[in-house]
Amino acid sequence: MKLLILNGPNLDMLGVREPQIYGTLTLDEINENIKSSFSNKEVEFEFFQSNSEGELIDKIHETHCSDIDGIVYNPGAHTHYSYALRDAISSVSTPVIEVHISDIKTREDFRRKSVLSPACECQISGLGKDSYTKAVETFLNNEGDVLWKRSVKTDDEIEVLKEAQKIADRAFLAMLEQVKEGMTELEVRDILEGFMLEFGAESFSFPTIVGTGANGANPHAEPGDQKLKHGDSVVIDFGVVYKGLCSDTTRTLFVGTPRGELYRAWLAVKDAHETVAREVKIGMTGKQCHDRSIEVINDYGFKGCMPHGLGHGVGRDIHEKPVLSPRCSAKLTKNNVITIEPGVYKASKFGIRLEDCGVLTENGFESFTTLTHDLIVI
Repeated sequence: MKLLILNGPNLDMLGVREPQIYGTLTLDEINENIKSSFSNKEVEFEFFQSNSEGELIDKIHETHCSDIDGIVYNPGAHTHYSYALRDAISSVSTPVIEVHISDIKTREDFRRKSVLSPACECQISGLGKDSYTKAVETFLNNEGDVLWKRSVKTDDEIEVLKEAQKIADRAFLAMLEQVKEGMTELEVRDILEGFMLEFGAESFSFPTIVGTGANGANPHAEPGDQKLKHGDSVVIDFGVVYKGLCSDTTRTLFVGTPRGELYRAWLAVKDAHETVAREVKIGMTGKQCHDRSIEVINDYGFKGCMPHGLGHGVGRDIHEKPVLSPRCSAKLTKNNVITIEPGVYKASKFGIRLEDCGVLTENGFESFTTLTHDLIVI
């Protein structure tokens, strides 16, 4: 992991500037303390300080698509008024933790507000030099995997996510009343997206996926002119953006009652989904969740037929931490909002996926959707 330790105006004067508030250590000494505190960890540091707002903006911009994994940022007085720096943080994918040496919440009124905090993963203040090391520890927590604070949703965020799901659920049910054999994938998509907008979506979480027959064997199928015909499954993956937060759902329709291998695949996917939803709990890793779904699918005879991870976090972005995949050792925690979306895909034949989005609580997984897990036959 590589972290940028970024410091704003007047922090080059540490050790001289108001030592009764900011301490007697210089910035160089604080940087050396950071390096020595993590000398036995697999982390590399880059240090940068400037009194110029423009130089700081440029430095933040440089981290986008770079090898920097995160920024520990003491903005100095910029924290209280620089919307330009807030926009810079929001414009890059690099996560930022805001730090302050003093406790800004107990100081003068004008210092108590941070305009940067809403764009950052979290704020750490009042610990002196240890504010920096606490931020680094946050990036390195959870057994070396990075679990951003934004993956742990607030109660208010969870309520908005539930409302987003209500819009998506309502739109899907309205679409079902119109969809029929002979329609094209594009026609189904347009009907569903029309209802999502009509019922209150600000936009879509991602381009809606509609894949029928062999096209459904592609987990990221783009809808086209292929028509729904008897004997096919139809994978529909859709989501809305509401008040800046995303929903994510997949349901599979069947044009006529499924038989044989298609029906067995449906049973495998349903069982895998409901098994993980029932067993997932705080402290499990993403890998454990994924592996459990694969065990179930393999038991039905579909080994090697799920080429993607079991799920992912959802929030401001459609794909966030945590990730439920074979490579993820990160532990799930309370108020993670995740998807559970096992699938079975048979090349040139069909695809089936069942996806709910919900929150992990002390009692387990609470799905946001009210849509059925039963066969949906049109």
